Amino acid sequence: RSDPTKEAVKERFGYLCVIGLYIGFMPVTVAISSIASIDRLKAESPLVNHVLTAMPKLALVLEGVLASAALTLFMSFLPTFLALIFDNFFVLKADAWTQHKLQVWYFWFLIVFILLVTAVGNSLILSLEKIV
Repeated sequence: RSDPTKEAVKERFGYLCVIGLYIGFMPVTVAISSIASIDRLKAESPLVNHVLTAMPKLALVLEGVLASAALTLFMSFLPTFLALIFDNFFVLKADAWTQHKLQVWYFWFLIVFILLVTAVGNSLILSLEKIV
C-alpha cells in the first residue's frame, strides 16, 4: 500500500486531467461540427465545389453523414484517453471499477459534446461570424 497523501494527489491530478479533456475536446468538437458542413467545404475547396455541383445527390448524402462521421471518429478515441487517466491516476481495487468510472464519465461526455455542444456550437459560430 502506498502513501495515502500521494494517492490523494494523484487522484486530484487525475480529475484535473479529466477536466482538461473536457476543456480540450470542446473547441475541437465545435470546430469539427462547424467545419464539416457542405456549404463551408464548397466555399473552401474549388474541387469539392465542382464535384458536388456535378453530383448533387452526393452532396445530399455527404450533408447527412459528414459531421456525424467526423464527430464519431474523433469521439471514438475518448474511452482510451479516459481509461489511461483512470488506470494511471486513480487507485481502484479492480479493473471493473475502472470500467465503471469509464462508463459514467463517457456517458456525460457524450451528453455534453454530442447533444449540447453540437446543437449550440453551430449557432454560436454563425452568430460570432455575423458579429465579426
